[in-house]
Amino acid sequence: MTTGSNYKRLEYLIEKQQTNGRLSFNLNEIRQSFRNYSESALKQILGRLSANSKIVSVLKGFYVIAPRLFFKRNIATGDVP
Repeated sequence: MTTGSNYKRLEYLIEKQQTNGRLSFNLNEIRQSFRNYSESALKQILGRLSANSKIVSVLKGFYVIAPRLFFKRNIATGDVP
């Protein structure tokens, strides 16, 4: 699988969790869901999601899902219009 499709798959999983009311996850949960992916691939995908303000790493291995309103307005990065 390409990195782009991995990114979309993880992004979908995060959106699904958010829809179900979960606002956080940890790296171990992602490892279980993506067992076939290397550690570096997962960290790269999580880094892209963080760079796109869809998640925020608050502790090592623990992430908070940024509400859609936040990442649509770039509030998570501090760029409020």
